[in-house]
Amino acid sequence: MLTHIDVRDLVAIQSLQLPLASGTTAITGETGTGKSILIDAIGLALGGRASGHPVRPGADRADITLTFDVAHLPAAIEWLSQQDLEQDNNECIIRRILTPDGRTRSYVNGTPLPLSKLRELAEKLIHIHGQHAQHSLVQPKAQLQLLDSYAGSLLLAEKVSVCALAFRTLQTEIRALTAEIEKERAQAEFLQFQLSELQTLHLTCDEFQTLDQLQRQLGHADTTLSKLNESLELLNGQDPCISSLLRQLTRLNSSLQPICPEATLWQQTLLNITVQLNDLEESQRHTAEKSHQDPEKLAAVEKRLSLLFDMARKHRIQPEQLFAFQQQLATRLQEHLHGDIRLAALIAEADQIKKQYLDAATALSAKRQIAVNKLCGELRTMFRQLALSHANFSIILEPTTDTLPAAGLEQPVFYISTSPDQPPQPLASVASGGELSRISLAIHIASAREHATPTLIFDEVDTGIGGGTTETIGRLLRQLGDSRQVFCVTHTPQVAAQAHHHVRVQKQLTHESASICIESLTSEERVNEIARMLGGIEITRKTLAHAQEMTEKAQIADAASAP
Repeated sequence: MLTHIDVRDLVAIQSLQLPLASGTTAITGETGTGKSILIDAIGLALGGRASGHPVRPGADRADITLTFDVAHLPAAIEWLSQQDLEQDNNECIIRRILTPDGRTRSYVNGTPLPLSKLRELAEKLIHIHGQHAQHSLVQPKAQLQLLDSYAGSLLLAEKVSVCALAFRTLQTEIRALTAEIEKERAQAEFLQFQLSELQTLHLTCDEFQTLDQLQRQLGHADTTLSKLNESLELLNGQDPCISSLLRQLTRLNSSLQPICPEATLWQQTLLNITVQLNDLEESQRHTAEKSHQDPEKLAAVEKRLSLLFDMARKHRIQPEQLFAFQQQLATRLQEHLHGDIRLAALIAEADQIKKQYLDAATALSAKRQIAVNKLCGELRTMFRQLALSHANFSIILEPTTDTLPAAGLEQPVFYISTSPDQPPQPLASVASGGELSRISLAIHIASAREHATPTLIFDEVDTGIGGGTTETIGRLLRQLGDSRQVFCVTHTPQVAAQAHHHVRVQKQLTHESASICIESLTSEERVNEIARMLGGIEITRKTLAHAQEMTEKAQIADAASAP
């Protein structure tokens, strides 16, 4: 539960430190004092959007800190543990800082946290029923949200929505890819024709370069052999030849070694030259032995080269690029084939998502139907307590015609008739303002009883309701406070008198500024505040006695209902 709130420099609040207790707490004050500012501060601290200028004029920032005891909140403890934010004392301290330029910073247990994460945590701590909730209740989206909250199926509804979005996304991809495949199918057929034509040549890497070299060799075989023979004759033929001259030079150098130290180095050089000339002779002789005219092989090589040149001209590339071009065609064709494979994979994935959607949506429909039966029965009982004894309330789950709708297979529609002779009609077209307020309150109280959130806030839920019905509302909120922490901003003394605790909001005016003071009331102060709400400006002894009687009556009712 929420145990403490600390607010500094927020709108008209200069400084506020307010301890809070379990049970139901009434928040009251004169009209125009800003009774809802405490609720606004809590909402801001939990990630709500700031409107207007939330920082008090002259201050450099607004600072809000909420302290929660999460000892009995396993969902909150688990979330904090997953984020490595848990503390040994089971406290959860949330702090939000707002600056005049619109920037904000949020912290949980001293660690900075983005607003998206903060809002996840907030859902496990507090639920706020705003003062305009009765007006949104006539909206289909609000009715659906409320029913799923009552049914405890918000997570299941979220799964249905996620599956529906994923399915629509896949369907969009499938349509786009199908159109792309159809558009490129003719191109793929042309690519296949080109590739098949090239594949008939059985091209190999660097084939053209090899054939071109071989053609030059075969075409000049006579010239090559003649030149090689001439070279071999010079190397080791009739004297004088290079080998013979080299041997003479070696003998002369050998004779110089005893008398010339440099001759040893020269002798090594001559030896190296001899070895290299021998290698040259052997290589040229080997080549000469292989060099001979082969008209048939030359014709075959030239025929193959002619095919490659013809194919290269056809594709407007160089012959040496043919093999690489064939590889490119194969790659592009494979990409087209991958489109078909990708399409098949997308269709299979969409079918799987559709199955997941239908499984989840069917389970959601079953939970909604159970919730409808239970909620309608509970509301009929509560309506009698709220002076709506002739009201007949029902919820119809109307099937949707859309394909895999994000909200599930049906849309709940709230129907009501407020008199026996009136047939049930949609809530938006029947209920008056006062009736709508009571119906909304009854639905939200019934929903809150099923809600796992330990702290509930009702902001002026008694608007448009008067008479003895307000006392019933107060009693219902007090009963709700027996198992929950409840805050209720109210303008009616009957509701305030039923609360376990009382907080008053006052506006203090000076010549220079206005500020808001929020304080917890003692028993005596509480009686005076309720008397003010009963009697207005002039508070008489009778008014005070009436206020005292109202607060005591709530305590007596508690004692009578205690086991």
